[in-house]
Amino acid sequence: MRIKLLVTISFLIMGLFVTAQKKNNKIPGITKEQRAKIKPIRKEKQSKIKPLREKRKTKAEALRSLMQSDGDISAINTAIDELTAVNNEIQKTNAKFHKDMMAVLTPEQVTFYKANKIHAPFGNRKNKK
Repeated sequence: MRIKLLVTISFLIMGLFVTAQKKNNKIPGITKEQRAKIKPIRKEKQSKIKPLREKRKTKAEALRSLMQSDGDISAINTAIDELTAVNNEIQKTNAKFHKDMMAVLTPEQVTFYKANKIHAPFGNRKNKK
């Protein structure tokens, strides 16, 4: 029962990270200079996050497989630890991105950025129609 709870919590946490944001806000007053500084920050984040997401998917599938096959508890615990470590790396990468972004923005833009929880500096491209 405890393991099922841990697995459920792990999947809920993962869901929070992969859920697309539905807001389509843009930071007001972004200058060309700011865009030029933000672009490499975004590319760095994307290049780090993509393999981590793939790794997380692999680790989650391995854990799911262990759980379904009534695997050894130590193997299950190891799989949980590995999945948690990948989630931690993703969170650290996201935190660095947000701090780097805020360093480029003006105080007013930072206030808007924080208040609207924007994850893309020019608006969320995933939800554009």
